[in-house]
Amino acid sequence: QIWQVTVSEGAVSVAEGPLDTPRVTLGLDLVDLLGFLAGRLDGMEAFLSGRLRVSGDLMVAQAMQDWFAPPSDA
Repeated sequence: QIWQVTVSEGAVSVAEGPLDTPRVTLGLDLVDLLGFLAGRLDGMEAFLSGRLRVSGDLMVAQAMQDWFAPPSDA
């Protein structure tokens, strides 16, 4: 399944289907996506192990993991 996630000016929107001209495209399964966004899956480790496939702007892909704060344990 293909989903588009747009992050702009502090807001996130999600829609089903591809975006015409994405800056970056990530390919990973749902469990890995949730781990990536929660800060439990290191993006570089996932990329090097083949669990994360990236095309487009690699700098944006690298910065994405910092866009979402991991959940607080407190």
